[in-house]
Amino acid sequence: MTETFELRARPSLKIILNEKAFEIVDAAEPSNNGQFLFRQVKNVELNSAKTNWWFSAFTVLIDLFTSSANSGIYKDKANLIIALENHQRKIGLNKANFEIAKRVAYKLQNTKKP
Repeated sequence: MTETFELRARPSLKIILNEKAFEIVDAAEPSNNGQFLFRQVKNVELNSAKTNWWFSAFTVLIDLFTSSANSGIYKDKANLIIALENHQRKIGLNKANFEIAKRVAYKLQNTKKP
């Protein structure tokens, strides 16, 4: 049984779950593309977009001394990290459907490894 999750339309981001493997199709970052066996998956981590308060505060302090007007609120972008046996894939979720990403992360983490 094949299940396709379209996380983003443009640039296209899809994760296709098959019986024993899954495929990543990422037009924004082609190096993420590939087909991987479920048994290769060691961990799946889904990170939402968060404000990086340490870096934001640091830029305000630097701005006080340099008057460069580069301070602001900086955010860490949402991503899906799939740790495999020999490497990991970090998939950026910019403008992606986060609810679908949650479902994909759950299925990848909880699919029985043959």
